[in-house]
Amino acid sequence: MALGSVAVSGGMSKKEKERMMYMDGKLVWSAAMGASSGMSTTAPAEVDYIVVKPMAFAFIDARPYSQQKTARVARGGSGHVSWMQHSRYNSSIASSNYAKVTFSAEGNISIYYPQDNSDDYCTVEGYHYY
Repeated sequence: MALGSVAVSGGMSKKEKERMMYMDGKLVWSAAMGASSGMSTTAPAEVDYIVVKPMAFAFIDARPYSQQKTARVARGGSGHVSWMQHSRYNSSIASSNYAKVTFSAEGNISIYYPQDNSDDYCTVEGYHYY
């Protein structure tokens, strides 16, 4: 066996073995979602899982979002992203925001903001196991 290779045996499918050997997939698609970019989109069939990240914007006082939590969501699943946002008008005021992300088995991706976060955006990266 070559140096750095991984041996996987047992009653697993070829795809399951590949996922164990290559824990990270290959980036094959990306999009921006939220506000004017739209609250839903459809990923190509080759996307196995998505990584959703809040986008950081610099406000008047140049303080970006902080304490961001990204979500890694498999096809057919859901997750949450969260971030701390400082007020545009008073930098000492901060609020915690989050969004629910769903990725259906058919490839539909939806983001739902429970609060009025009309100016919030997320980046969505689609990965394919190889």
